[in-house]
Amino acid sequence: MPAWSKGLIGGVLDKGLMSTDSKKHFQPNKPATRAEVMVVLDRVAKMLGFEQALTIRKAGTYGPDSGVEEVKGDIKVQVEGVMLRNYAVPNQLKLTDAIGNSSSLSCYSA
Repeated sequence: MPAWSKGLIGGVLDKGLMSTDSKKHFQPNKPATRAEVMVVLDRVAKMLGFEQALTIRKAGTYGPDSGVEEVKGDIKVQVEGVMLRNYAVPNQLKLTDAIGNSSSLSCYSA
């Protein structure tokens, strides 16, 4: 690893954006998988304060059984037959045209 890059790589490791292998080696020449790249991008987005929306594309019940889970971004519902429970949504609950005039969306807090 070139000497000029050690401080930059150290900063990336210190911020937790990337990590070393099990032997504590950083391998900059090893190709990254798609999953590894997505993890790094997610960490950068969180570090920069980007909010992630929760998009629901399948009918069902969402949210914890007890307590309250805060959603950092919007909740976007794209299907009928969704029950949301115990979410704190500081931003927006978005209902798309895909759910039509259905009354199959219900929200409650235990």
